[in-house]
Amino acid sequence: MVRSWKFCATIVIIAIAFEVFLAWTSLTIHKAGYVTRYQPLAPTDTAPPSPPDTERRALAILTRTMNSVSKIEGGFRPIEFNALRQWVKTHGVLCGGMAHLYHGYLDRAGIPNRIVHFASSSAPSANTHVTVEVALNEKWVLLDPTFHVRFWHNGQALSARDLMNLYYRHESNQIKAQFLGDVRYPARIEEYYINYFLLTQNLYYIEHTDLISHHLVDLIRSYGNIARSLSEPLIYFYQKSLYTLPDNVDISHEMVRQYDIATKLYLIASIMIPIFMIVIFLGSIILILTIRCKSYRSEE
Repeated sequence: MVRSWKFCATIVIIAIAFEVFLAWTSLTIHKAGYVTRYQPLAPTDTAPPSPPDTERRALAILTRTMNSVSKIEGGFRPIEFNALRQWVKTHGVLCGGMAHLYHGYLDRAGIPNRIVHFASSSAPSANTHVTVEVALNEKWVLLDPTFHVRFWHNGQALSARDLMNLYYRHESNQIKAQFLGDVRYPARIEEYYINYFLLTQNLYYIEHTDLISHHLVDLIRSYGNIARSLSEPLIYFYQKSLYTLPDNVDISHEMVRQYDIATKLYLIASIMIPIFMIVIFLGSIILILTIRCKSYRSEE
């Protein structure tokens, strides 16, 4: 009887140790920024048509958005639009918060737009920036709600992909950043800690599904750092990243390889490891119950 209890306790300790190790491994991969389902963006990525006054309205909304936030501040911030709009009345946000805020206002104005993610490496865990592209005259044009700028080259308004291609053609020094005027939000591109164009090496768009709502994500993240860390695998599981490749063929091939590796890491951290954890958990319970049943039978 005592021996069976000791054996069961040993099984429980080993199972818990495996569970902790697997959870730590999964969270480490997530924290490194490698866990996203990467898929290439369709080559025919054209912007939808827009009314003639769209540019004027988009720029006016950009200015109002940047005047609605008074400070730069990290830490928790909601991603659901209505909660975010209330949050910035008393708190600050970083580039991601500004992008989601501008994106939300544009959506409500009926102006086609999308959130853009720049990163200096294929693992967006360090040097990154989040901004917004707006559909203007059937072309995607980048309007940055963090620095209140847009970009030009040879008289043409630039998209995020234009910035990427100019970077890989070593022509970033020919890009003109047009400052659109003083606003309340204090970030300025010339004071940024890194050269803006170094971030354009990797370009992608995050696609969320409706399987997990922004309200639920905000609720989980509001419970602190531990809750946010544990919820990351769940949040990442319901999104994918559409990546854009530069015109440079050699660089494109290398980037595809890196994104394939990241997608495999996603499979390991978001799917395989949780499955292993469930198998270990259920297997240890079944083994303990089997041992206990044999122990009771032997006592009879």
